[in-house]
Amino acid sequence: MLNVNRCSQVAFPGETIMQEAKLCTERYLRNALEDVVLYNTVNEIAEEESFSNANNIVAQVVITS
Repeated sequence: MLNVNRCSQVAFPGETIMQEAKLCTERYLRNALEDVVLYNTVNEIAEEESFSNANNIVAQVVITS
């Protein structure tokens, strides 16, 4: 997706397909980045807490997001 996004930045005037590709890939990449940040946050919290509480933390984060 990153490569498609980079390619979409080179478009000819009036070329709507590349504009659509750029919007689509930006949305996808932002969501993917948010998922990575959430995953890392959960893992950091789980490392600080005991392992038995890790599943509860994951469930709480998933429910609230």
